[in-house]
Amino acid sequence: MDSLPETKVQLYQSLFRAPTDVCATRWENAKEGRAGWVLAVAGGWWKGSSRDETNFLPLTPASIASHLRGDSHIGFYPLLKNNTCWWVAADFDGAAAMMDALSYVKAARFRGIPAALEISPSGGGAHVWIFFTAPVTGERARQLGTGLNHVALKKAEHLIRQLRKSFGHSIVTGWQGWKAHFDYLIRLMSMYPLP
Repeated sequence: MDSLPETKVQLYQSLFRAPTDVCATRWENAKEGRAGWVLAVAGGWWKGSSRDETNFLPLTPASIASHLRGDSHIGFYPLLKNNTCWWVAADFDGAAAMMDALSYVKAARFRGIPAALEISPSGGGAHVWIFFTAPVTGERARQLGTGLNHVALKKAEHLIRQLRKSFGHSIVTGWQGWKAHFDYLIRLMSMYPLP
């Protein structure tokens, strides 16, 4: 793709619509071999930090561009202030992650719901993304996600990682790095355009 980076960021933002006042960032503890996600805050998140006194880092076009170039890892919170969202994501981990994710995509497609599958950045799991053409309530998105999960897996052990607590769960946004995945995103957008 020869389009300008700003155009790619705008396209990405139109698909992954999310609150711009917060985002998540990845942390790693190499000494203990652990990693995870936390709210991005100025100066870093500290155990015992007061949420009321925290300066959350906003989601900006620059942070999205950095993520797409592969320079950083960010996660979005899908739930907007009016309790609606534009997408739902299912996160599958463990030995059967890819088979479970494929079953989920198959269940969605059987019902005429376009779903995009990606291998999670860790390589040990998968994400399935469903994008809406208009905002839906968080409750409705969760019903769709868990309903597809029940149909696809015949059990409720895999959870939809979204729409919990005050911000909802974050999920690392897909297609990190321009070169590897952005062309796929463009093809996905052309197959299932937004209004």
